[in-house]
Amino acid sequence: MKQNNGYSLIELLVAVAVFALSIPGLLALFSTASESHRMAINRIRMALLAQTVLDEVRMKAHMGEPVDETSEAEHALFPGYYYDVLAWPLDPYGREYLVEMFIRWYKTGREPPARRGPGTEARGEAWYTIVVVK
Repeated sequence: MKQNNGYSLIELLVAVAVFALSIPGLLALFSTASESHRMAINRIRMALLAQTVLDEVRMKAHMGEPVDETSEAEHALFPGYYYDVLAWPLDPYGREYLVEMFIRWYKTGREPPARRGPGTEARGEAWYTIVVVK
C-alpha cells in the first residue's frame, strides 16, 4: 500500500476557494475600520474646535467686548471645519451669554455647501449649547 504524505488537488482547490471567499469580507472589515477611525478623528477635531471657539468667546466676554455672531467661519487652526456661533446675553451687564455653536466638517480644500451650490451636504455636524460666565 502506498503512503500519501502530501495534499490532493481537490484539497488544495477547496483551501484556495475558502481563502478566496474570505478576502472580500476582510477587505470590507478594513474599510469599515478605516472609516470609523476617520470619523473619530473628525469628532475629536470638532470637539477641539468647539473648545477653542468657546475659549475665544470667554476671552471676549471677560474683556468686556460684545460676543459677535459668526456664520460659516473657518478657524485658522482647523482647516475644513466650519462653524456658526449664535450668542444671546443672559443678563444686562454682559456677564453671561448663551452660546450656541453648529460645527460642520468637510474634506480639506472643500468649501461649505452655500458656497459650492445646492445638493451638497456636510460629512458631519454637531450642535453645542454653552453658557459662558464672565
